[in-house]
Amino acid sequence: MRVVRLVLVLVAATSLTACLNSTTLVKVKPDGSGTVEQTTLINMAALKGMSGAQSSAPMTSREELERTRRELEEAREELRPRLEAAAGETRDALEASIEAIERLLERIEDALRDAR
Repeated sequence: MRVVRLVLVLVAATSLTACLNSTTLVKVKPDGSGTVEQTTLINMAALKGMSGAQSSAPMTSREELERTRRELEEAREELRPRLEAAAGETRDALEASIEAIERLLERIEDALRDAR
């Protein structure tokens, strides 16, 4: 049950404002089995931005990106100790969640670097 609560915090933390919304839902049964559901939504404005269309305003503010980065870093650090103790599918789900956080952090770093 603690893993489920932690993943819910992760889901809340990984929601990027405006352009990208990525969620990971991990359901763990008492016997240790479970499922992982990964959903990523892209805003149409973001899609146009990625295709090279010019936009007069940034997708997100620098402050929003930095806040989201801090929240993702905190979520990642909360997951790492649980990963050490986890086994089987729970461990796989936690590893996938940490990898997703790492990818999101890389994108945020790229966006912050491009905004300079």
